[in-house]
Amino acid sequence: MPLHRRTASRPRVVIMLITTITSLIVAGTLLKLSAAPHLSRAISDSSSNQKRQWREPKTSAPAEFPAATCELFPLAKQRRGVAQWTPEIVTAYYANLTVDDTLAAQLRQYASRVEARRKSGDTKRLWDQYESISIALCQSSAPECSFFLRQDARLGAPSAFHFLYRKCCIEHNRLQVALSCAVQVLSRCKQLLWWAGFGTLLAVMREPGVVIPWDTDIDLFVEQSQPGLGCLHEELAVATRVPVGCTAKLVSADDDGTTTHAHGKKFALIYGSSPLVDERDSRVEVWIRDETKKSQRADIVFPLVPCEESLYGRHMRCPRKAHAALNASYGPRWCNYCKHTTSACKLPPPNQRSTVVD
Repeated sequence: MPLHRRTASRPRVVIMLITTITSLIVAGTLLKLSAAPHLSRAISDSSSNQKRQWREPKTSAPAEFPAATCELFPLAKQRRGVAQWTPEIVTAYYANLTVDDTLAAQLRQYASRVEARRKSGDTKRLWDQYESISIALCQSSAPECSFFLRQDARLGAPSAFHFLYRKCCIEHNRLQVALSCAVQVLSRCKQLLWWAGFGTLLAVMREPGVVIPWDTDIDLFVEQSQPGLGCLHEELAVATRVPVGCTAKLVSADDDGTTTHAHGKKFALIYGSSPLVDERDSRVEVWIRDETKKSQRADIVFPLVPCEESLYGRHMRCPRKAHAALNASYGPRWCNYCKHTTSACKLPPPNQRSTVVD
């Protein structure tokens, strides 16, 4: 081939190379642009999967603890249908309370037992201190105690009932503080379910938002198999974690950290005073649910529901079949205004309610 022809073909080769390279670059750019949404979605999915993978797993609860019931009621939250606790409502309730012959006899026996223990019982030292404690604000802070003052004319023994009034005023004020201490501790354990039982369940089902006048403690229940119980044990075992002004005592006689009683197993005692003067003082008792007790069976207790009444303005949880639990514990006379032939017990207006001594 002549030299001039070879020289003339070189620019064509260069042009062809440049055209080919340009085409490849454009094709690559278009390919990237078309694949970008899929890549972006894939990266996003990968990132989401990674986040889901590293998210702290939720502790699985037993079947009787659905996730919806693992949250406690905020103390400041007001629920519709809950009667608000006021001294006026409580005073009116007990002023109109029917005292039949059976209740009158039980109250006399209760007053006699207290008088005997006051003179020589194991609570003599504790109760002797009550005489020096002021109860001037009792009508507003524990108005349910006025029930005892109204029994003088009906039942006689004024000195006995006056002491029962003083005793109730002091102990129920301490119970309110102890309840505040208990709620603070229990609320820290987010996976812990707790509910009212025994006389406290009786109170929130029957009384106007207060503890029964002759009751001296508050009973709360927890479930041994739930994960939050370990948290509660840690909170109560370390003195610095207990709220200021409160005292907590773990009951540890058995291997599982509880003590067996006729009604079940106690887990802890929480008092509204510090330092604690007497272990027999008013307190919140935390119990372990015992499946062998009819009133504590899982089919009666779970799922928990809001109680019909608050307790001193605090929202509480109750067993699903609270009436069945109370029937098992106290018999049908726990609400003797009910028709005992039916399983339901609909509460009448407060001024028409009657009661029995627990």
